[in-house]
Amino acid sequence: MFAFFILFHVSFFNLIVIFILYLFAVTPNEMVVTWVTLKNVSDPFVFYGLNDLQLNARAITNKFTDGGPEKRSIYVHRAIMSNLSSGKKYSKYTY
Repeated sequence: MFAFFILFHVSFFNLIVIFILYLFAVTPNEMVVTWVTLKNVSDPFVFYGLNDLQLNARAITNKFTDGGPEKRSIYVHRAIMSNLSSGKKYSKYTY
């Protein structure tokens, strides 16, 4: 099993958007990619491939709202990248 975690943020017009990217190998040929956004994405995908981004996987999204007085929400997106080859380096892009 392989797991990988990245935390980064991007600023747009004084808004800070925090992304959390988590990769987890389910089998030697499948990997789950999970990322978090503060705004909903209408049609979340992950694009991936060996030399270019010719493969894609649609993500499912779950909205989580905290129980505090501000009722802040985050959106957790999860997609399964399949048909992977062991020992290869893939490029990926989440949207």
